[in-house]
Amino acid sequence: MAIMLDGPTTAQEIHEEVGIAKSTAYDLLHAFHFAHVAHISAWEDDSRGYNIIPVFSLGQGRDARKRPRKKTTERAAAYRQRVREREKIAAMTGVSP
Repeated sequence: MAIMLDGPTTAQEIHEEVGIAKSTAYDLLHAFHFAHVAHISAWEDDSRGYNIIPVFSLGQGRDARKRPRKKTTERAAAYRQRVREREKIAAMTGVSP
């Protein structure tokens, strides 16, 4: 896969670049991982703040450790902050959120 030669990539990036289903991209990356052709070089947060998106790199290497989980109160505070920011922007532009 040429996209993986450019550097670390996620299944979402493969899905967008190549046009295959996201589940197929995950299956492909996990098969590479199982065959020791690729390793997990990092973990990214999803839109909810969970540390669950693996970033794969070609080559053998140690898998990156996941960061400790954020506490529920921290995630809730971040969510409330995002809602306040959206409401502030909506008030300034006159568009409802």
